[in-house]
Amino acid sequence: MAGNLQKRLLSSIDAFARTLAVHRRSAARALEEANAAEDLSRAELAALEAAIAGPGAGGADDDSPDEDGPDDAPDDAHHELIARATAVSVRAAGRAALEGELRAVDAMLGIAEAHRHAPDPRIREIVAWIDRHMCPVLSPPGGAPPRWTDRRLIVFTEYEDTRRYVELRLREAVARSDRADERIAAFSGATPPRRREEIKHAFDTEPADRPLRILVATDAAREGLNLQRHCRDLFHFDLPWNPARLDQRNGRIDRKLQPAGKVVCRYFVFRQRPEDRVLDTLARKGARIREELGSAATVLDDRAAARIGKEGLRRDRIPAIARAIDGFDPGERRATAAAELDGARLRREELEAEIDSLRTRLERSRRHIDLDAGRLRRALSMSLRLAGAPAIAPRAAAAEDAPETFAFPADSAALAADPGWAPVLDALRERRERGEAVADWRRRARIRPVAFDHTGRLGENAVQLHLEHRVAQRLLNRFAAQGLVHHDLSKACLAAAEDAVPRVVLLGRLAVYGPRAARLHEEVVPVAARWVDPARRRG
Repeated sequence: MAGNLQKRLLSSIDAFARTLAVHRRSAARALEEANAAEDLSRAELAALEAAIAGPGAGGADDDSPDEDGPDDAPDDAHHELIARATAVSVRAAGRAALEGELRAVDAMLGIAEAHRHAPDPRIREIVAWIDRHMCPVLSPPGGAPPRWTDRRLIVFTEYEDTRRYVELRLREAVARSDRADERIAAFSGATPPRRREEIKHAFDTEPADRPLRILVATDAAREGLNLQRHCRDLFHFDLPWNPARLDQRNGRIDRKLQPAGKVVCRYFVFRQRPEDRVLDTLARKGARIREELGSAATVLDDRAAARIGKEGLRRDRIPAIARAIDGFDPGERRATAAAELDGARLRREELEAEIDSLRTRLERSRRHIDLDAGRLRRALSMSLRLAGAPAIAPRAAAAEDAPETFAFPADSAALAADPGWAPVLDALRERRERGEAVADWRRRARIRPVAFDHTGRLGENAVQLHLEHRVAQRLLNRFAAQGLVHHDLSKACLAAAEDAVPRVVLLGRLAVYGPRAARLHEEVVPVAARWVDPARRRG
């Protein structure tokens, strides 16, 4: 309990006060139950004493024999009396301990409540950073609402109580800014799955298209989220006592496909708070081991857990704990670390072998199909033209290094006349909002541009068309089934060969069927001949 209370205190006074309030209610309920049990025990004890004294206790001859029971009955009663008296004493000691615990909790609650709403220097630093890099929220009032830049920020906390506190304070700080209500979102274990998807989508969408700028999250968001596309800044409002969790938090933006050249993950250290010396040492040592071994390594996690223990960071042990963590040498448990690395190396080798196999298959497929982005675009454009719609047209680049995008002719009359195209074109629209009617969404949501090369920088403003995309599948299927029915030849293709002599190759299929349409034989019969221009042919 002491360690849990200390972690909450180091997280925020608000989380500490809420936990104390819950603990006080439990302790008060336990004290009421102890008082009731003790009162009952005292009543039972008094009844037993009266039974032992007997009906003649007021003046009967104590030496008269007891004819109603065995001679050892009074001894048994005295033994029971002693046992019950002992139980009453034990309950009284427990009640006294509960009373002492309640007094201590009340004292801590008084201190916590007195400082609960005091300014937190961590909030002040975060707001000042937001003011410098994201929005001038500290500017004097008056004039137009401050406008936000495209920069985004993640703030991590360990507890939901702290997360609510941080979100409330940040909302107060940015209340005067442009579209303030839409600038901050929360992500915790209590966030519904659909809302989580909405937040992830909004945070990964181009800042110009979505107002969300700040994500306040608990450790529920430390795994499984890729948030690096438009974010390179992170604050740890509190520090987890497990270095692996710190790595997992940082990994939301410090990962592959991060377009920024530098990622900055910040945390706070109070110089006047001895406990922060251990947490700072733990974070720095984890970073050094990560540079050496490639990860924080569970050996450090185990060492930290063993040193801190369930009692928390006792101030009389803080210097020794900090020295032990700072002096930790991965070589002390090299066997354990080697086993970890061997397992990781084996998994990596298996993954690399699988990647090589897939790469080989991909290269064979490319040579066989001979498909690239340009050919795919021309095939889709041909299918559109055969359907009576314009081809896919290039768009002007928004910037010199922007990915090449194209306009899809979704508003052509030929496609509009076919009701089957409406659900297919939905795959090119902007995201549908929760609860939005389909008809309203189609009227509102624009058809986004398309691209055929994914550079990692497309974002949500364009859609990559590939072989498995719904739009591409419909166009390719139409082209394969009806592509050349308007010509005399059913199907034809032109291929370049190393042979200098032009030739024509006709392929016929011979199929033999038996009873009940059972296929007995099938083969392709090729016929090749030298190509002669029709104007020069004789006979």
